[in-house]
Amino acid sequence: NARMFLQGDGLTLVVWPPGYPVLLALIAGLVHTDPLQVVPCVNALCVGTVTVQSGILIHRFASRRLPVVIAGMLWTTTLSLQFMGTAIETYSEPPFIVCLLLFFFIAERYRRDGRITTLLWMALISVCAVFIRYAGVTIIATGCILILWRAGFSLRKSIGRLLLYGTCST
Repeated sequence: NARMFLQGDGLTLVVWPPGYPVLLALIAGLVHTDPLQVVPCVNALCVGTVTVQSGILIHRFASRRLPVVIAGMLWTTTLSLQFMGTAIETYSEPPFIVCLLLFFFIAERYRRDGRITTLLWMALISVCAVFIRYAGVTIIATGCILILWRAGFSLRKSIGRLLLYGTCST
């Protein structure tokens, strides 16, 4: 898909979300190479990012023990054969998982501070996830639920924030 995007033949982009092919085409255009040659670098960067993000999440929500963090990072990268299988091929799962974990971080921050800028970051990550995989609409739905469940806001303010998030993320 990325090669066809660079050549201007975007017929297959209707079937698949354009985010991953566009990302590959942009990077390939910057380094003047074939889009399929940048896949290993992009996926390696995504796997590394997921490993770090998972370690941070485990560290935050575990009992702050180093062995738990190390075990979680090892499980994420080496023992999760399904994830490693998708990272080897030209699949869009690795960048989608990066978006998903980034969404969790931003949503947690929104739960704590309730700022509109954090809400807009949540919407941006949601849009990126949808452009990478259409399953990203579940992230948008999750964001809507989280906005409504956030304590400390009146119903009117929550609905206003929900409308803002829904408008920006769709």
